[in-house]
Parts: sequence; C-alpha cells; structure tokens
Amino acid sequence: MNIVVIPCFDRPEFLQVTLELITKADNYKDYLYLFQLDYGFDLKNLEVIDKFDAIKVINRTKFTGYREGKQSFNVLSGLITAAQHTKELVFLIEDDVFIGKDYFTFHEDLHKKEKDIFCSIIAKNHNMSNDYEIINNENYYYLSSENHYQGIGTTFNKAIIKKYIQKHFNVEYFKNVSLYCKKNFKGLDSWGMEQDGLIRRILTVSELKTAFAHVPRCYHAGWYSYHRGKKLKMTFDKKVNEIKNIAFNKEKMRQINNYFEHYINDSEPCNLITKHTELKEYTKKLSTI
Repeated sequence: MNIVVIPCFDRPEFLQVTLELITKADNYKDYLYLFQLDYGFDLKNLEVIDKFDAIKVINRTKFTGYREGKQSFNVLSGLITAAQHTKELVFLIEDDVFIGKDYFTFHEDLHKKEKDIFCSIIAKNHNMSNDYEIINNENYYYLSSENHYQGIGTTFNKAIIKKYIQKHFNVEYFKNVSLYCKKNFKGLDSWGMEQDGLIRRILTVSELKTAFAHVPRCYHAGWYSYHRGKKLKMTFDKKVNEIKNIAFNKEKMRQINNYFEHYINDSEPCNLITKHTELKEYTKKLSTI
C-alpha cells in the first residue's frame, strides 16, 4: 500500500476537519495512514484518529531535546519511515491541509506519467511570481524547473526520499538547522531553515523538476499555529464548528488573517470538488520582458 503521512501536534480540531475531508476523497481507503505525533502532542489527537475509518498506524516521536529542529525532526521522521514501507508513493498531508475529491488519484496518475520528478504538488504554487501560465483545466499540470517547493499538497516517490532527503536526517541538522543549511547549501540562504526550506534546497541541488496541477486540489487552512495567529479558546466541538465556518470562505479567511497579503495567499480556499480524466502536460513560461 502507498502511505499517507499526517504530522500532528496541538491542533486536533484542524485534524478533525482534515480527516473528514480525506474520507470524501476518491479511493481514500486504498492507503495506509501514518500519524506522526510530535513530542508533547495534544491527547485529543488520539480520540480523533481513533474515529478515522481507514488502515492507520500511530508513530509517537520521543523527546529529542531539539529546539529549532523539533518540528522538522517529526515531519522528516514520518517521510523517511514511510519511504521504507510504502509500495511506491509517500503522500504528505499536514493536519491543517484540506484536500479535494480527486486528490489521491491525481497524484497517482501524475506519478505514472512523470517518473523523474522530485515531487508532485497539487496546491496553488505559493512560490510563483507569474513564472508560468496557469489555465483553468482540471486535467492539466506543468513542470517547474525553478526551485519551487512547499509542504502543502505534496507527494514523493519513495526513491527520491531515500536518495536525496534521508542523508540530511542527521543530528547536525536538527541541533542547528540554520548553521547546517548555511554550511551544506552555500548561496541558498534566502529561504526558511526548517523542513520545507531544507527540502527546497535539496530540490535545487538535485536539478530535478517539480510537477504542479494547474487547478489546485487542496489548500492550507490553518490560520493559527505556533508561529502564526491566536488559538481558539473554546470547547473542542465549538473549535471544529468555527473552523468549518471560517476556513471554507475566502472573505472570512481574509478577515481572520487580518488582510495580510502573505497569509491570505498562503491560506486561500479552493474548490475541493475536483475531477480529472486523462492528465496532460501544459508548461508555458511567461515572458519576463
């Protein structure tokens, strides 16, 4: 079976909605779900996971003493563990990423067509500054030759994780992620240093391409986390209802993000009732003149 990695920590209310949407996705029961629980996780996560109707495994990250690299250790642990046991693919779905109906099948079909990509990403490309022409066709994807990476809507072939990512899963990185990235990826200092920034650097060095869907199949719904926004202070059920009330509405998401353009672009709701038939590549770079 292919494996879906779901990192979790202290937002079981978002996990609840994420899992509800997963159960609406085509063929969701065809996968094994690896819940990667970071040290100090909210115990409510266990109740939410217990109710999830699919084959699942829970991996609890033990205390490591890492500070800057704590979250990265948890996420990368999940990816590397999954790569050792999956049939072929490793899906990464953070606990606040809301996915659409053909999320899994689009990734599957894309990897069948493109054997030599670094990964597939079917969320909106947040790295873009009008680099590629985007068309409104649910069958189309494009191949980015830039260092475009994000841990939202991402799927890897296990061979990529084993060849390119696994060797950076080491004590030196987790103890000081900033120093490690500066030392091992010279000249690539403009990005974050946690797991997304690390993987983006790895992608750049690999010189492989990334495949993006023209029409997104998921989005980052979490308007609050350890480094962003204020957590809801109410009962669990009310938190879930509040998330459902806000996270599917573009204007409410703009408001909750205080109209900060960066956060709005990062958490823009998209249509989750998507359907494709035969995938086709359409890659056209826009003129920079």
